[in-house]
Order: sequence, then C-alpha cells, then structure tokens
Amino acid sequence: MYVITGDGTLAYMGGIDDKPTARLEDLKTARNFVDEALTELSQGKPVTATTARPYGCSIKYAS
Repeated sequence: MYVITGDGTLAYMGGIDDKPTARLEDLKTARNFVDEALTELSQGKPVTATTARPYGCSIKYAS
C-alpha cells in the first residue's frame, strides 16, 4: 500500500497492517499502518511508521 499526500509526497509504503493473515481473530489485534498514516496526516502530524514489510500477491507481467 502507498499513502501519498496531496502535494505528491510519499508518506507511507508497505503492508496494510502487521499481520499477514486473513484470520479474523488476528485482524482484530493488527496494527493498521495505513489507517495510522491517514489519521496522523489528517491531524497535521508526521507519519510515525513510514515503511513496513509488504505482503500479499506480487504483480506478475507477461514477457
């Protein structure tokens, strides 16, 4: 995921949260980095976590 500010600055880059799982019980306790970045930006604060380990499917291109 990427969070880009209105002036085009990259504010966050990485996974949505810190739990690379789809299990509901895990998601309830996950730290949502994207939500945190958007909240901090909307409050005029600097983004605390600017990067995190991405996870999920990679993009594949045909050759």
